[in-house]
Amino acid sequence: MLQLLTFLVEKLLLLYKFKLFDPTWLDGENREPRAHSSGPPPAMRRGDLLEVPRTLFTHFGIYLGDNKVAHLIPDILPVLTDNNKLTGSVITNTRLILGCVYRCATVRVDTLEDFAYGSNILVNRMDKAFCECLKSIIRDQRSVIFTSLLGFISIVYFGMAPATTLPTILVPFTLWMAG
Repeated sequence: MLQLLTFLVEKLLLLYKFKLFDPTWLDGENREPRAHSSGPPPAMRRGDLLEVPRTLFTHFGIYLGDNKVAHLIPDILPVLTDNNKLTGSVITNTRLILGCVYRCATVRVDTLEDFAYGSNILVNRMDKAFCECLKSIIRDQRSVIFTSLLGFISIVYFGMAPATTLPTILVPFTLWMAG
C-alpha cells in the first residue's frame, strides 16, 4: 500500500512539475514567439501547434512544413459555390463573419503569412511537456501493477464481462511491453 501511495504522489508531482494544473501556461509561458518572414523560422518543425492571437479568440493551426499551415476557418463561400478558384482565395472579413453566423467552416492549407494575417505567430510547446510526462508514466513498471490492480478491482466490483476483463488484460500488457 505504501508503494502505491508513493507511486501516486510521484506521478502527481511529475504532473505539477509540467504545470498541467496551472492555468498560467495559457499566458505564454510555454510559447515561443516566431516572426513570420518570407520563409519559416528554423526552429519551426512539421507538426508544431501554431497560435495567432486575435481580438476575441486565439486562432490555431498545424505547421505542415514548406511554409504551409493547416487550420479550420469559418467560411461561407464553400456552401455557395464549388468553384475551387474562388474558395481557394484569401478569406475576407465578410466571408469570415458570414461563415461564423451560418456555422460553416472548412479546413484550409494556407501560407504562414495568410494564416497569421498580420499577427505574430506563437509556437505552443505544451504538447512536448505533456508527452514527456506520459512517456515517463508508461515506462514506469509500477504503472503495470497499478493498472492490473485497478482492473481486478473492477472485475470484482462489476463482475466478469468483456468490458471489464479485456481492458484488465490488454492495458497492463501494453504498458509492460512499452516499458
